[in-house]
Amino acid sequence: RSGHPDWVLLHNSARISGHRNATTAGCHTTEGHPIEASFWLVDPPGVSYFSVHCPG
Repeated sequence: RSGHPDWVLLHNSARISGHRNATTAGCHTTEGHPIEASFWLVDPPGVSYFSVHCPG
């Protein structure tokens, strides 16, 4: 088991945050700008969310 819940309730909008965790993934836009996304998972009935960060 990964330590994460089998299912989550996901909030419908993202937060802007530079915080990172084990779920953080990054890439670059077509213009070459870096972008990262992370999931912040909690056991239901809590609401999980994701965050987006555009460093630089």
